[in-house]
Amino acid sequence: MRIEFKTLACMLVGIFLTAGCAAGPNGSGNGTSTSAGTTAGAANGGAAGPHTITFHMSVNPSGQIDRSGNGYYIFLLNANDQPIEVTDLDTFTDMVRFDGVNFQWYHRIEEAPSPGFFLTFISDLNDSGSVSGDQTSLQVTFNVGDASSPFNTFINTNQFTAHAITTDATNGAIRGRVLDFFGPGPDLNNNESYTVFADKLLGAVNPLPANFPVDPLNDFIIYPDLASNFPYVNFDLADFDITTQ
Repeated sequence: MRIEFKTLACMLVGIFLTAGCAAGPNGSGNGTSTSAGTTAGAANGGAAGPHTITFHMSVNPSGQIDRSGNGYYIFLLNANDQPIEVTDLDTFTDMVRFDGVNFQWYHRIEEAPSPGFFLTFISDLNDSGSVSGDQTSLQVTFNVGDASSPFNTFINTNQFTAHAITTDATNGAIRGRVLDFFGPGPDLNNNESYTVFADKLLGAVNPLPANFPVDPLNDFIIYPDLASNFPYVNFDLADFDITTQ
C-alpha cells in the first residue's frame, strides 16, 4: 500500500501508535533472497543512481522467519547519518518492522502527545517486502526515485545509517526487547559500533562494521520470562546487507 505524504499531518494525528491491517506477503515473495545488486566500490559508482535499494536479513539456517507473532524483524534507520544504539530510541529516526504478517514503516516523532519520543505507524510496506521461499530470509526494497515512499520522505538525504535487530513481542510492544543485533552478542555494550553507514546510490559504504555482512550464529540474548520453548533460533541473525540495483 502506498500513501501520498501530503496527508501526513492528518495521518500522524489519526493513527498514532496503531498498526495497519492490510494482508501480508504470501510467504513466497520474490524467491530466495540474495544480496544482489551493487555495493560500495562497485563499477557504477553511483554515477546515474540505482533504481532500487534493498535491505536484507537472514536468520540461522537451523531456523526460519517466525510467522506466529513471537517477535519482530527490524531495520533501524537514522536519517541524520549518525551511529545507532539499538536500545536507545534517541539514536534512530525510523524503523522498518516485519511482525510475521506485515511489513510496516514507523517514524519517530517528538512531544506528541507528551514529552519524549514516540514511534508512530506510517505505512504498510507489503508491496516492498518479501520473505524467501525457504523461509530463512526477508528483504524490503525501495524505489529510490519514488518520492511518495516513506523511505524517500523520511530519509531525505543520500547518506543515512542502519542497524538490524530481532526482538520479542511481549505485551504487544511496538519494538520489543532485543533478541539479537547485527554484531557479536549477546552483550549489548557498544553495539553502535556495528552501525552500517549507507548511501542511497551505493548501498553499504565504508567504514563497514567488522564481519559485515555476516553475523555470528547462536549469539542471541535469552530472557528467563519467555516460554521455555521460545524459538530463539528463528530470531538469530545470520547476515544483514544493504545493496542497490
